Amino acid sequence: AVIILPIAEEIIFRGYLLNAFLQNGYKKATAILLATLIFASVHVFFGPGFILYIILWALIPTFLYLKFKSLYPAMLFHVLNNIVAYLILPSL
Repeated sequence: AVIILPIAEEIIFRGYLLNAFLQNGYKKATAILLATLIFASVHVFFGPGFILYIILWALIPTFLYLKFKSLYPAMLFHVLNNIVAYLILPSL
């Protein structure tokens, strides 16, 4: 949940899904929205109230991926987020 899962999610949702939408002629905003909504739907087990947060949060790694044209910044951000969420915050 802290290292492997965020890397896999970035590969799937930003590396594959977002690019698939873009390569199939979707406008950038539409591709971002669709990939983000699908990403958020996978996290629905956190609760319906958390979905809006996930949608907004998912825009950050998407922006990093598009800006740097690399999954590595998005992966790093996602891993750091999960370290805080799963290791640091519960220990406080």
